[in-house]
Amino acid sequence: MWWYAEVFPRKADFSGEAQALIDSIDRIHRDFHGASQKIMELSAAGNTAEARRWETELMQHSNRLIQAILQLDDASIAP
Repeated sequence: MWWYAEVFPRKADFSGEAQALIDSIDRIHRDFHGASQKIMELSAAGNTAEARRWETELMQHSNRLIQAILQLDDASIAP
């Protein structure tokens, strides 16, 4: 993935603001995939009500991820 191959190794080259956003994006991204995994597990177990609750959480992670990426796009990346 380009994120871990290109962005993370160069994180120290970016401004403090960009570094904080990169860390935030990474954390939100991991949470997004964690929620996805939980939905798959709950669905496989037949617990659709709980899976639906986690779908809402997944959408919230998705929205936060998009916002953080847009902020990074607007941020000054120069150190």
